[in-house]
Amino acid sequence: MPIAALAALLLGTPAFRLPASGDFTRPSHYALEFTVDPRQPDFRGRETIDLVVEGKPQVIVLHAVELAITEASVAQGGKTQPLQVTVHPDTETIELRPATPLGAGAAQLGLRFGAPLRNDLRGLYVAKSKNGEAYAVTQFEATDARRAFPCYDEPAFKATYSITAVVPDGMLAISNGNETNAQGADLQAPVGLHPVFFAQTPPISSYLVALAVGKFAALEADVSASKHHTHLRVIAPAGDEKLGKFALDMAVKALPFYEDYFGIPYPFAKLDMVAIPDFDAGGMENAGAIFYRDTALLLDEKSASVQAQKRVGVVVVHEMAHQWFGDLVTMAWWDDLWLNEAFASLMEGIALEALRPDWEPWNQVQLDTQDVMVTDSLSATHPIHVAVSTAEEANALFDDITYNKGSAVLHMFQRTLTPKLWQVGVQDYLGSHAFANAGEADLWQALSAATGKDVAKLAASWFDQSGYPLIYAARDSGPSKTAPARLLLSQSPFRVGGKAPEGEVAHWQVPVCLKYPRGRMLSEQCTLLGEVTGGVQLEGAPAWIDANADFGGFYRVDYDALGWKALTAAFERGSAEGPNAAERMALLSDADWLVQADRAPLRQLLDLEGQLGKERDFSVWRTALAQLEAIEQTLATPRTLPRYRAFLAKLLRPAADELGWTAAPRESPSRRSLRAGVLRGLAALTDDPRTVASARAHLSDFEKDPRSLDQTLLPLVLESAAAHGGDAALWEHFARQMAAAESPELRDRYRRALADFRDPALVQKTLQLTLGGGLRKQDVASELGALLENPAARTQAFQFLMAHWGELKERFTGLAAAWTILPALGSFCSAADRDTLKAFFADPAHHVDGGDRAMALALERIDLCVHFQANHATELSEWLAKRGRRAAP
Repeated sequence: MPIAALAALLLGTPAFRLPASGDFTRPSHYALEFTVDPRQPDFRGRETIDLVVEGKPQVIVLHAVELAITEASVAQGGKTQPLQVTVHPDTETIELRPATPLGAGAAQLGLRFGAPLRNDLRGLYVAKSKNGEAYAVTQFEATDARRAFPCYDEPAFKATYSITAVVPDGMLAISNGNETNAQGADLQAPVGLHPVFFAQTPPISSYLVALAVGKFAALEADVSASKHHTHLRVIAPAGDEKLGKFALDMAVKALPFYEDYFGIPYPFAKLDMVAIPDFDAGGMENAGAIFYRDTALLLDEKSASVQAQKRVGVVVVHEMAHQWFGDLVTMAWWDDLWLNEAFASLMEGIALEALRPDWEPWNQVQLDTQDVMVTDSLSATHPIHVAVSTAEEANALFDDITYNKGSAVLHMFQRTLTPKLWQVGVQDYLGSHAFANAGEADLWQALSAATGKDVAKLAASWFDQSGYPLIYAARDSGPSKTAPARLLLSQSPFRVGGKAPEGEVAHWQVPVCLKYPRGRMLSEQCTLLGEVTGGVQLEGAPAWIDANADFGGFYRVDYDALGWKALTAAFERGSAEGPNAAERMALLSDADWLVQADRAPLRQLLDLEGQLGKERDFSVWRTALAQLEAIEQTLATPRTLPRYRAFLAKLLRPAADELGWTAAPRESPSRRSLRAGVLRGLAALTDDPRTVASARAHLSDFEKDPRSLDQTLLPLVLESAAAHGGDAALWEHFARQMAAAESPELRDRYRRALADFRDPALVQKTLQLTLGGGLRKQDVASELGALLENPAARTQAFQFLMAHWGELKERFTGLAAAWTILPALGSFCSAADRDTLKAFFADPAHHVDGGDRAMALALERIDLCVHFQANHATELSEWLAKRGRRAAP
């Protein structure tokens, strides 16, 4: 048994963790050198690691995966001795054994190593641009630095780094530090290569180390408002850098905002934002050198859609927030990943509210919250804070619970503790742990000191257990109609299907905020529901009460019959007299999932949807349209479908006629998005001939003159053309347009539209693209997921997936299958399909890395759909019949 594994067994710690107590070593500085030519299959490296030796370790243990170690030695006290290298693939470690054990103090570890450049978008890998140019780039989070150089690949082992890259002449190298004029006395660069030296970094974790090599070009700016006059660059494959101006402008504004908000100057020497030709994630927060998928950084400002602008803006501010939350202060271990990701997600809303309020950023945050509340109501969910004992478990935590639930709960706490005191606590937390590691207890301590409240007690039920509460609100009117009313509150775990996780408690510490009319004003009242039941004395006897003001709480609400009746009546009156847009979103979401959980009749939801005729808020319509589409696909039968579509057409037509197809000058982003959502609803949900014909005509005009169409409408135009009579000629045309597109956004629009065709022969052509030749690796899982979500292609796509699993698995990158494929399989709605996919993935040969929880969630979603269909199809028929009788003369 390897010593590392034996020590782990004896100490009761996971075997893949490095020794961190007793006799062990830890790094203080790395001098790293890489010789990399992206056009060649291999790279070489050497490093000197300055060690701190604790006790008298007989071996040095560090991480390395699929690296060939060609030399290994250690120096201590002026003596150098060779090291015996033993590789342990099972724990992703190597043991380096000296002939004479080390003593306590300082030592220097010297290693030479090499490996092939990878092709799976992890470690140090090769990516190719649209013109076939090769680039070498890194992606190390969570545990992939060990695939590029031997290291202490855990976040708690922070160290400084001095990096040198020996790269081909004519290629640019980017790393964490600024380029310097340092010299390597013993560095002999081969002919055609040259060294690039980078300044030493502050202490950072191994997963934040970065290197990119290739024919890049840059746009540059100096942020004079920054405390240190920070230099910013957007770097992209040469020729594409001009598409980085929007992101650069956003970063120039965001950096001083963050410095002021966090009360700490930008912590690194410069900030590069690099568009990578093939990249698995949206962005990666490498210290001082953030890497992005090209669609998350580059766009054509003259034509970009609202969706593309928001995508770039959100990812830029998210990754920049990480320079403080994650890079300056890093979680000590992956069980506190939310300290990075939930905070960066929260800062999206805070930063964009200051920088781009016209985007209404909190509406998007709340749309994301709705989605994660669905996940968190299933039994296969997990707590925000969860134990991690393997690399696969660490990677699996990069999910919507960590990001979106974590963000929503933090936002709820910020609202409860007040934004000003919250900010004070955050500044103290960052300042106290700068360039070090911290855990959740450190954050709760800082927030408690700032607010004078026991934040740890408030947080425990939200971070250490899964799920969330359902608040039941019932009015107790008191002795008379004029007497002040009291609202009785009670809470219980909200679950749909399945069974509650073991150990779930009965209640949460729930900050409940009420909103209700008081005269001509709206009054807000908050309480902390810390027990199963409680109550609030109201000011007067309001006509209606919303028990989740501004959708600021991470809980669902059910009301008594009078409460629902009053809210339904107030629903269409708008924020002046009724619930505001965020509250209307929450009402629709609650009504939907109360039906799913068999706690309410379908008519309660449909009655709310029927009030949408005058609605003009994009986020409310987006919520409603997703629900209405699910009802059509799940509950409508051949007999009820015409009547249901007539109901949808009547609901959507007033807004569609008012909005038209042309954006007014200086029209708000939300109205442009609303137009796209409503017109897409008419085309996709009702097959409205007029809208379908208009979409095809606008596509023809767009391809003659791109200025003729707001590109915010392009996705619906392409989808409609593909789905309604799209033939082989159109498919080939879309494929050519995808290949020739100048902007990443346009390329992605045509790529995604290839998954909207309905003809089985054309579905097969799109499926064949996923096997190679037509799609970048970063897009394979996304395209297959889109096909699985297309009802006309779903079964065919799954059969293809099963038939070609071995080939496809080689093309899935990172956690793409767990993030994309398995969730898309949850869109099936039959017991037979559930059994088929369950049996397929039960085979060990079809195992999906990090996918166990995603698979369980997908199966649960199918069970829910089957149950929903069986229980509510008749209700839809009855509601449509009743509505028809009311409309009859």
